[in-house]
Amino acid sequence: MTKSEHMQQVLGRVLGGAYLMEDMPDAAAALRYACALDRQMLYRVSVGGAVFALAVVRGDAVVSPASVQREQQRASAVLALPVAVYWPHVGAAQAEELRRLGCSYITPAGGAFLPFLWLRIPPAEWSASPPSGGEPGPLSPCAQVIVLRQLLFGDVEGRNIRSLARLLPYSAALLGRATLSLLAHSLCAYPAGTRCGRFLFPSNAHDLWLQAEPLLRSPVRQRFAVSRELAPPLPAAGISALAMASDLADDPLPTCAYYQRARAGRLQPTPPHAASLRIEKWSYPPSALIAPGARRVDDLSLYLSLRENHDPRVRIALQSLHLP
Repeated sequence: MTKSEHMQQVLGRVLGGAYLMEDMPDAAAALRYACALDRQMLYRVSVGGAVFALAVVRGDAVVSPASVQREQQRASAVLALPVAVYWPHVGAAQAEELRRLGCSYITPAGGAFLPFLWLRIPPAEWSASPPSGGEPGPLSPCAQVIVLRQLLFGDVEGRNIRSLARLLPYSAALLGRATLSLLAHSLCAYPAGTRCGRFLFPSNAHDLWLQAEPLLRSPVRQRFAVSRELAPPLPAAGISALAMASDLADDPLPTCAYYQRARAGRLQPTPPHAASLRIEKWSYPPSALIAPGARRVDDLSLYLSLRENHDPRVRIALQSLHLP
């Protein structure tokens, strides 16, 4: 495996398939006075409209994080681009010091700190297996919420990641990872870089829905019954929500959607004789996709939760939902 192929493999672990890496002919000038960085290895990386340079710490160099940061800053000034460093033999303590210094880096195992992309993979995830080859898999819950929010309200278009973090119940770092996934699936564009850019989606919502729908999963992770007295106010979901949107009769046991991030205060199943409410435990907050005061979950999530239901009455009732 060549050095370039190795770097492609490492970037694939961090960025998935949504990037382009190419050699930089001006590497010698940018690293003219570098001692820690390899003057023969400097790459230009493009991902979703963002561009940065990737420099490599020499394998035989005995350097400190502070010296690596100084050479990174010098190279960034010459190139007028953000520069991340690839450190083949970085340890956990050195990586923590690089983060403290604000030095962007990538590790051989796929660990990364790229603040200009809102991307941080903590050390606990460095040993995770790299993505397998082939087509990208289904969207993560966070990425799915971004797409559904745009389809339902159209208010993701034109925002940057920081602004979106104020709208949705996710951190900017998690939204950054989700954005890279959306770019890998060509569901949106993010020109001008991931820090300064803005989300751009297809102008036709129907086209976006057709492209995204095969990648979207049911939000329901688990179903169980509880006593109504034990549950907080929750939006109707499942057959109950579909009954509110159509002529379908509701089940004897009403259904509601529930999302709980913290372990404390989780709902626990109730014995069948005491149950009066069916709970659908969701992978993302239903409140992120409904208007304030809405009594049921949104149409798109409802459709996704019931699209595998083969009851003819349910199939007919699903046609009442407002899909793009």
